[in-house]
Order: sequence, then structure tokens, then C-alpha cells
Amino acid sequence: MVYKFRDGYPTRGMDAEAVGRTLDGLNAKHGGLTAEVVVKAAKPKASPIHNAFTWDDAEAARKCRLREAGSLIRAVVVESDDLPTVRRFVNVVIGDIEDEDGSTRRYMTLDAALADSESREQVLAAAKDELAAFKRKYANLVEVASVIAAIDHVL
Repeated sequence: MVYKFRDGYPTRGMDAEAVGRTLDGLNAKHGGLTAEVVVKAAKPKASPIHNAFTWDDAEAARKCRLREAGSLIRAVVVESDDLPTVRRFVNVVIGDIEDEDGSTRRYMTLDAALADSESREQVLAAAKDELAAFKRKYANLVEVASVIAAIDHVL
């Protein structure tokens, strides 16, 4: 088995093999993984998973609040009599408008994103990425073979 990080994961200088072996060891020792077990094992600076975490409490609190804000935004859905329940906001890149941290990503209403051709393409690309991720995750389950076939048709 070869351990790797998924595309886009900020490795922070960590070795995927060492991280994978560490997590497998924790899994075997504890009969599964919990966030608490992983954080506790990561505390020693020599731990292969130490760099995955922000140890400065003020910075960690700020990052936690940003994750909570993103979670809140993603949690809001809208219902309509003639449409299924959908997320109200989607995350897209809006031109060259930057926020305080230099990001050009923004949440906007799904309606607004679908009305703009550039944002619409981003929403469709994200949908296809999610379908591909579903396929990778569940490709070996015969129970969802028909769903995988439909995904292949769309992709």
C-alpha cells in the first residue's frame, strides 16, 4: 500500500507515508479513529502528524470561526413548491475581486451563480467533481452500480 495526500491537501511538509502509517497505527490501537485521538497523538512536535494542526490558540480559534462561518453558509437551504430543496449559496471565484486574505472565492446565491455564464460553469464543474468523487468512493459497491453508470454517462 502506498500512502498519498489527496490533491489540494496542504501537506505542510508532512510525509504521506509517515502520516498514513501513524493513522493506521492509531486506528489499530483504538479500534477506529476519532478527532480527539488524532489531535492527542499529534501534540508531540516529533509526531509525523504534528504539522497538520495549528498550535497557536489564537490562530486556531480564528480558523475555527472561519470554518464555522463556512459551515453556516453551506447549511442554509431553500425550499420551493416546484423545486427540490437546494443550497442557497455556492462557492465560486468572482473575477479578480480579492478579500482581506487575497482570496477571490465568494459564496453567492445559486440563482445568481446559474445566471452568470462563468459562475455557472464553475457550479457545473464542481458538480462533476463531486460526482467523480462519489464514483471513486463507492465504485466497488455493486448496490450502486446503476448510479455509477449514470455518473459515467454525465462525466
